[in-house]
Amino acid sequence: MIGPALLHHDSNFQTYHSFFSHVKSITKYDITGTVLQPNIEIQLGSDDEKALVAAMDSVFPNSIRFLCTRHLKKNVVRFLTKKVGVPQVDLKVMKSAIFGKDGLAHADSSFVYEERVEAFKRCIEMQKYPLFQKYFDERLNDHILNYVVRPNVIRGSIDLWTNNNSESMNNVLKQVTNWKTLTLPNLINTMSDCIENRLAELKRSLYNLGNYRLQPNYRCFSMQLAELRAV
Repeated sequence: MIGPALLHHDSNFQTYHSFFSHVKSITKYDITGTVLQPNIEIQLGSDDEKALVAAMDSVFPNSIRFLCTRHLKKNVVRFLTKKVGVPQVDLKVMKSAIFGKDGLAHADSSFVYEERVEAFKRCIEMQKYPLFQKYFDERLNDHILNYVVRPNVIRGSIDLWTNNNSESMNNVLKQVTNWKTLTLPNLINTMSDCIENRLAELKRSLYNLGNYRLQPNYRCFSMQLAELRAV
């Protein structure tokens, strides 16, 4: 499903800041100006686009912010292969040490994370590539600890967050537009039609029809098709 969306022609800090400020204003107050849920926990996730994360941090400084681990992994692989020239055998070991089941990103506490970092720095593959050591110390270490491990500790999970849902929706939009640039009115109408079709599919799940099914804890809301026809 497409939630609140910003249609924009640039990707600068001011544009993102304006959008998040608007979101903050309409979620903090109701139409009478009364503060809504002042202690609500804000969780935000994104890739590592500089202007985007800077705007998030500016507007929601106390939020829990996640970085997409799919993008982090992609960036690490690109750096190791393009910048460092690591062979595949070492690349596999280093990817597993960072993103594998027992890797840095899956640490269930900051203490465990620091232990795994020390072990990772001692491994022969790490010591062979000082350029990557520098990249890890200056950038990657902070990203994994503060935007993967610590947020997961707060929410009580070690599942690695990705923005795959957004990427999937982006692919759907590209398909319905046939990968062509549309005028703004046509784009809005196309997105509206896409949302209506998705809502129709979600409603069909109430009757065990279509591509979706209710999760077990929501099956109490399922209905018989005869009930729909009687309405």
